[in-house]
Amino acid sequence: MYPEKEIIIFHVESALHAGAGASIGHIDNPVQRETSTGNPIVQASGVKGALREFYENNRIR
Repeated sequence: MYPEKEIIIFHVESALHAGAGASIGHIDNPVQRETSTGNPIVQASGVKGALREFYENNRIR
């Protein structure tokens, strides 16, 4: 579908918590993790929503 792909790395300036939408014991929102490696990830849909909200709230009129 997309012949070229790139990895994007974000550097955050404040706390970031991309929740997995599940509850495990006393942890109410565990971090999203890649199932095969266990590395923390941020789903593309979450990034898309955050960017959309930012640009909608900061539109130059």
